[in-house]
Amino acid sequence: MAPPNVKIKHITRSPSSSGDTRFPKLDECAHFHYENVELGPIKVLLCDKQIDSSKSSVVCSSSANKENENDHLCFLVTVISNNRKWMVRRSYKNFMFLDTQLHRCVYDRKYSLLRELPNLCQEDSESEDFEEKIRTLLSEYLERFSQLAGSLINC
Repeated sequence: MAPPNVKIKHITRSPSSSGDTRFPKLDECAHFHYENVELGPIKVLLCDKQIDSSKSSVVCSSSANKENENDHLCFLVTVISNNRKWMVRRSYKNFMFLDTQLHRCVYDRKYSLLRELPNLCQEDSESEDFEEKIRTLLSEYLERFSQLAGSLINC
């Protein structure tokens, strides 16, 4: 039995399909979307450097070489919801994926007013204020996301 907020859609193969493929297409598989995700009011923000004695943005992987260091840049994030508070560490790539999924499944960018997170190139990281620019960009993004998320997200 499915949980109350989950809608399951079963799709059967159409008789017109040739049947010569070994694996069904994703559209033909049973799948679900959560009808509602109840988070309560949510606030998501980057941790201040003063809060984390190390740094709030660090390279996630010690094996990262200089070429792809930007892919492994991580940030400590505070999440507050339903009178609970916790921290998670997320990479810039994680933020980009979140943005892609939000705008594919939940929000139209015209409504969300969230700026698309740009790919980072090596030249960007060589500027003196690179980290501060990224922190500002993500802080503004998370502030707007917190306003949008509210108590319900549909997907």
